[in-house]
Amino acid sequence: MELNYLKQFGHIMAPLWLNGSHVFTTCFEPDVFKDSNIDKYIAFFKTKPNKAKAVLLVMEDTEQKHIDMLNEYIPTLVFNQLVWETCKTLPAVTEWDSDADKFVCLTGAPNKYNRYRLIVEMAKRNLLEHCEYSLQLTQSNLANSVQYLELEDQQNYNNLNLNSNPDNSAWYEVEGSRNSWHPHIMQTDILEHKLFRLISETGYYDEQNNHRHKLVTEKTWYTIGYKLPFIIAGQYGTCKYLNELGFHTFDEYLVKPYDLIPDPKERMDAVLENVEHWRDNMYLGAIDKVEENYNLLIQMGKEQDSLFKHILENILDIPYDGTMLSQSTIDWLKENRKKLD
Repeated sequence: MELNYLKQFGHIMAPLWLNGSHVFTTCFEPDVFKDSNIDKYIAFFKTKPNKAKAVLLVMEDTEQKHIDMLNEYIPTLVFNQLVWETCKTLPAVTEWDSDADKFVCLTGAPNKYNRYRLIVEMAKRNLLEHCEYSLQLTQSNLANSVQYLELEDQQNYNNLNLNSNPDNSAWYEVEGSRNSWHPHIMQTDILEHKLFRLISETGYYDEQNNHRHKLVTEKTWYTIGYKLPFIIAGQYGTCKYLNELGFHTFDEYLVKPYDLIPDPKERMDAVLENVEHWRDNMYLGAIDKVEENYNLLIQMGKEQDSLFKHILENILDIPYDGTMLSQSTIDWLKENRKKLD
């Protein structure tokens, strides 16, 4: 829910509160609730009648004081929907192929620092021939993607020549971002028989430089679910955050630590140094760590499913179905649709 629409949405919801059950979610947007805006959200949820069946799901970075404030007007729970949906859509069996001859790097919207620039930097290092990667440049996003390149590269790579769609995804673009999100659930075997994954996460460049809010998405969770070692082209401190959750981030196999390098260019250079090293030097000892990561993810998925069961049965009064996914998620899975986010 965006602040600009809260008042308008309040009028829409007024006749609907007692009509069925309602789930409000901020599970895909970090740093939503702040001291500066919490009163506006509370004003909206104050309109909820006491008998209305509704719940608010929030991300892990939501401060407890804000959860407590919201809880006075609507049941508010921390729910990791990206972990939950990943675990719901993983194959029954996944195995790491340590003899694979290629690694994988799947991107989304190319107009981010760690998207087209990342692919170009790999091309300059002759890494793309060792990689299955995705890149969807279009005439509408090309200029905004090229701006992230080094000046000497902006002319040479001002084209669509590096585009690649190895999993035959049905890519699409949307105008704006409101109500446009959906998970990039996996349909193909693109993560199978790969040596490792270079993860191009959703977040990379921290404009506010506060290094506080970490957005770990299905891009990382699917990698863990497919039992792959990984290097993350993501936000400063993403690996540290994963370590705090109990996950291995394969630091002992790096030739240059990258996670806590504040400068985005230096961090990307370090990421690519490690990719070059892993291309020729993959450590078989990593197999125990990929298994432990997988087991921890599955445990987290079960915990989120138990929470989801509680939300449905005890708050929304809806029968629990252990196979439940939204119809839109199922449709996107069947159609292999992926939004350029």
